[in-house]
Amino acid sequence: MSTREKLRLLAGYQASGEPVYEQIIAQPKLHGLYKLLHSPAVVLGLASGDIIRVADDGQHRLVVRSGNLCVQLFSPLEIHKIESFIAQRIHSLRGEIDGVLSNELVSTFPFSTGFKNIENFFNEATHLDSDASWNYGNVYNFETGKPLNWWLPGQGPYLE
Repeated sequence: MSTREKLRLLAGYQASGEPVYEQIIAQPKLHGLYKLLHSPAVVLGLASGDIIRVADDGQHRLVVRSGNLCVQLFSPLEIHKIESFIAQRIHSLRGEIDGVLSNELVSTFPFSTGFKNIENFFNEATHLDSDASWNYGNVYNFETGKPLNWWLPGQGPYLE
């Protein structure tokens, strides 16, 4: 069994109805489960370390939450212009950079870092680039805007 596989996860649909996919690196587990090795850039609701089940068409189901927070930083400027500042601070908060695209940086933090510390840092980072914005990738239901509350006692981490 390979220790790493590329998974094709369904991220959503374009206005035309065409599916949008993201490739994610994962570690195969028993019984068709996979552990994500990076937080996604496009697929919402997941973070590095989460255990998921994936269907052939890319639909996925979260089975176990890792307790990590996924944070996505977006900028119309190229991210590399502020990346060195961001990288130092992310690591000082025990976070990891999972991916850097031309206009997006994806990172993962252990929940123990705390919402306040993460929010203070990313609010400061967006002052370096006033057109930048950020969001949590796995904290809110993006259809309703309500918190998922998976971090509250009695809310998980086992879902299946």
